[in-house]
Amino acid sequence: MSAPRPAPIDITTLKLGDRLGQGGQGTVHQVRKGWPHYDYWRSMKVAGNSALDVLLCLSMNYPDDAGYAVRNECLVKSGHTFTNVGDCGKSNVYVTGRTNTYGDASFCGSDGCTTWPSTDYPAFAYTVCWRWR
Repeated sequence: MSAPRPAPIDITTLKLGDRLGQGGQGTVHQVRKGWPHYDYWRSMKVAGNSALDVLLCLSMNYPDDAGYAVRNECLVKSGHTFTNVGDCGKSNVYVTGRTNTYGDASFCGSDGCTTWPSTDYPAFAYTVCWRWR
């Protein structure tokens, strides 16, 4: 039994952000508005047969939920791991800031921080600032 085929996506409805890269297989853009955790897309065209063109929806697999967190989002901090449990009442920290720079503790001032590098994709690195709730 095969999985249901996903609905077609009209790429003209996507809100594009920065161009992250370009190569022999197309251009990668940031998507400013669209799908949660699928923040990037790459269009791959087939010369001479547009019926074979595809749109790849891309997502970075971060080590924990701090990678996806936005300002004022509530998380549970346990050791060095951050988890979004979907309920601020059950959380023990909240996000006070975020930058796409690895190791930028000074950005957080006196708040706590967690940081993660991406050697292969530097645009996905982050420093997330947090405070206890």
